Amino acid sequence: MPDGNKYTSNAGFQAKEASNQLMYGDIDKTKVTIDRKPLEFEIAERVEDLKIDEQLKMNMARGVENFQGLERAQQIAIPTFLKNELDMVVISPTGSGKTATYALPILNDIVRNASLHPQISTDSRSSKCQFHYPRAIIIVPTRELAVQIRDVFTNLARNIKGGIRIILAIGGLPTDWGKKNSNEQPTIVIGTAGRIIAELGYTRDLDGNIIEKPFPFDERDTPPQKFASRISLKSIRFIVLDEADRLVRKGYSSFYKDMEHIYEQSDLPSHCFSFMFSATFPPNAQAIARRFLFEDHIRVEIAEPGTANKCIQQDFTKSFPKERIEDPESKAFREVESEKTYQDLATRVLNELKRANDFRILIFIDGSNRSFHDMHNQLLKYNIEHVMLNDQMRQPDRLDILRKFTSGDVRVMIANALAERGLDIPKLDVVINFHLPTTMANYVQRIGR
Repeated sequence: MPDGNKYTSNAGFQAKEASNQLMYGDIDKTKVTIDRKPLEFEIAERVEDLKIDEQLKMNMARGVENFQGLERAQQIAIPTFLKNELDMVVISPTGSGKTATYALPILNDIVRNASLHPQISTDSRSSKCQFHYPRAIIIVPTRELAVQIRDVFTNLARNIKGGIRIILAIGGLPTDWGKKNSNEQPTIVIGTAGRIIAELGYTRDLDGNIIEKPFPFDERDTPPQKFASRISLKSIRFIVLDEADRLVRKGYSSFYKDMEHIYEQSDLPSHCFSFMFSATFPPNAQAIARRFLFEDHIRVEIAEPGTANKCIQQDFTKSFPKERIEDPESKAFREVESEKTYQDLATRVLNELKRANDFRILIFIDGSNRSFHDMHNQLLKYNIEHVMLNDQMRQPDRLDILRKFTSGDVRVMIANALAERGLDIPKLDVVINFHLPTTMANYVQRIGR
C-alpha cells in the first residue's frame, strides 16, 4: 500500500467508492443540517483519515470481513461529530454501516477519557445493591439486534488498553454484572428500553407507570441473581437510539415514557451526547428527536428517508391461486398456498444455492404457526436444509438459530417480522418475501437485510 494508506488498499478504496457513488451519489451533495440550516460538514474518505485512536482504526480495517473502505455514513457522520461534538440524527438505509458509525466515536471517547471511570458504589439501604456507571447505553428494538451490536463493539474494542466491558441488558438472558465487590466496570450497556429501565431499579405498576423497585430487590426477579445490581447514568456520555423508527413503532406512548425516565436519570446537559440512527424518520421518531435532542443537533441524511438500497435488484414472481383444503380434525376448510407455488419457490431456492457455496437466503412469511409448518414441510420435500426464526421461540434458541445462519452453517432461514428489525446478516444474497409485509417501510427494512 502507498504511504499514508496503512489499512486501505487503492483497489479496495476505489471499489468501495464506486459502490458508495452508485448508492448515494456525490459525497459533497449529502444533506447535512443544523436546525434546518446547511452545515459545512467534514469528510474522511479512508479509515486512515479518521481522527480516532490508532488501535480503533486497525480494528475497523482488520475486524470487518472483506473490508474495502468506509461506508458513506461513516465518511461523513464520524468526522462531523468529532469536529462539532453535538447531538446527531443519522438517516441511512438498512445495511449501510450505522453501528460502526456510532461505535467508533463512543469507543474513541472512552479511550481518550479513560480517567473518567468511577468506581462501583454500594447503596446504603441494601448491601445487595451495587451501582455501575456505564459510559454509553445503546437502546434497540429487539434482543437479537442487541446481541449483534454487542459483537460489533467487541470486535472494534479488541486490544484496547485497560479493556472495555460490554453488557447485554435484554429479556430472556441474565445480565452479567460480574462478581460482587468487583471493580470491573461495565463501560457500555446495550439493551431494550424496558430492560434498561429495570436495570435502573424501576418497574411498572398495573397502570403502566414507572415506579422504583423496593429494597432489597426480590431474589425471584427474572433473571434471578445472587445479588442485585443497578446502573446509574450519572456518568453517561452517550445515549444511542438505534433503529429509532422501529423503537417508536412498538408503542410510542410507552417508549416515550421510558425515554423520559432514562433522560431524567442522566446528567444532562453537562456532558452527554444523544445519537439517533434510523433508515426512515417517521413523525413519531421526529417527535422523540425534538424532545430529547438539543435543538442545534446535527442531521445527516445519507439517503432520502425510507428509500431502498439502490444496489439491490428486485423482481416479482406471480404465485398460483391458493387452494382450499379440509382440516381432517376440525373438518373446516382453509386456504393454503398452491403446491405449484411451493415448487416454484423450491426451484428458485435450489438454483440460488448452486450459484455459490456461501449464498444465504432469507424467506419471509407471515407470523402464524400454520405458515411456518407448511413452509417447513415443503422445503423438507425438496431436501432443502433450513432453520426457522420467530418471536415465539425462547431467547437462547433464537440466538442459536441466528448464529447458525449468520455463520453459514445453514444457508436458508424462514422468518417472520422479527427478522425485519435491524439484523446484521453477512453475505445475505437473496431475500424472498413469500408473504408481503403490511407497509412499505417494512418492505424496505426486509430487503435491506
